[in-house]
Amino acid sequence: MRILVLTKRQYTGRDLLSDRYGRMFEIPAQLSALGHQVAGVALSYRSRGKVLPDATGGSVLWRSIDLFPGGLWRYPRQLRQTVAQFRPDVIWASSDVLHALAGLAVKRVLGVPVVIDLYDNYESFGLSQIPGAVGLLRAACRNADGLTLVGANLLGYAERNYRLPPGLPRLVLGNAVDDSLFRPIPKLLARERLGVDSEATLIGTAGALSVSRGFPVVLEAYGVLAQSMPSVQLLLAGPRDRQLDGLDHPGVRYLGILEPERVPFFWSALDVAIVPNIDTPFGRYCYPQKLQEVLACETPFVASAVGEVRLLLSAFPEFLATAGSVSAMVQRLAGQLDKRCVLPRSFVSSWRGRALELEAFLSEVVSRSAAGAGSLSH
Repeated sequence: MRILVLTKRQYTGRDLLSDRYGRMFEIPAQLSALGHQVAGVALSYRSRGKVLPDATGGSVLWRSIDLFPGGLWRYPRQLRQTVAQFRPDVIWASSDVLHALAGLAVKRVLGVPVVIDLYDNYESFGLSQIPGAVGLLRAACRNADGLTLVGANLLGYAERNYRLPPGLPRLVLGNAVDDSLFRPIPKLLARERLGVDSEATLIGTAGALSVSRGFPVVLEAYGVLAQSMPSVQLLLAGPRDRQLDGLDHPGVRYLGILEPERVPFFWSALDVAIVPNIDTPFGRYCYPQKLQEVLACETPFVASAVGEVRLLLSAFPEFLATAGSVSAMVQRLAGQLDKRCVLPRSFVSSWRGRALELEAFLSEVVSRSAAGAGSLSH
């Protein structure tokens, strides 16, 4: 198949092309490795310079265009040029309402099927606060030829609220990890590479250290835990809200934003990892990437019991703390520091595995579209 990917360039605090990171980089790369021809257009909401073919995508032909200044006018032209040159069999459009609409526009021009990917609840994104945007997103999903969704919770939400056609193909396509990168690393080696205390008891988390992700509960729980367990230190990494209090605690060590290749060392250095979240429209329907990373590093962890995480770990309550509850987080952390429970690697998904799932789904969508077009021609 010839697969055209439409996505924004920055998400989850990373850059798709510069960092070679995440779902929208890894799955297209794996589809290419499976023998498909894959091209992508990445719209950058930050300044990255003029439009050029981007060599960082390996075997995927990536093109990038800045939204500002003038990107709203240049993006359609770039998209038309890429479509004319590439002639895709199917479009996989992701990231937000703008890309869903772009996918449908290509469908109208070429008559090729479009699959819209919901890797989060896009209704919780800033772009969806524009009047009418939510309605446009829902209509785009109804008019797509298929949907991929990051979790069963999000699928249920779309089925309840989007008035999806009964026969519309849909696939739950969770996140995953690069299993050649994320693997267990000896704790002492990991701590040496990060320059942290080899003897300390370390708990911690990486990713967005923000109020919107429930990070204040982590800080408060650590403050309580440190009173009864003074040897415990809190290790942190990732972009953080500047107004947060508690980072000046003597037991808190902040490493800044780590390069992707250092993240496995971070999770492996911990005695217990924390996957926090809160019960919001975002939290209920996201699939935290860090959960897969922690599982792949075989690190004991505690996660907030909200949304997809609560569903995935429903049979393992010892890993779950009530979202927003400091006392529940303290209790679970103390329990994990005592027992050090881990989940089997069967819970870990690879990007290649996800690409195989998507390959089968896109093939089905293309076949259905061709069959429909054939019946109409008669």
